[in-house]
Amino acid sequence: MPGSPFPFGVGEARVVGVGRWGRFTYTRTPGLWGVFAGFAMILAGCTLLAFPAGVARLGRPGEAAAAVVFTIRGGSALAAEWERAGPPA
Repeated sequence: MPGSPFPFGVGEARVVGVGRWGRFTYTRTPGLWGVFAGFAMILAGCTLLAFPAGVARLGRPGEAAAAVVFTIRGGSALAAEWERAGPPA
């Protein structure tokens, strides 16, 4: 209680007054919507990973190719790498 003495160390002390020593404040930042828009753009880009860029299947018995690859993008780079590597050993 304020004004009543209490033991403190080797003597006594008395509370003279009580005040708030900490405070929490918050503000709404106008740039927060930009952060949310960035999150939305990242999530939208991640949804593209759900769609395949191509499809590959192993060759059927009697086919000349060991595997057949169908690509939507990057087909020319894949073909150049395939020709550079040569036939499988």
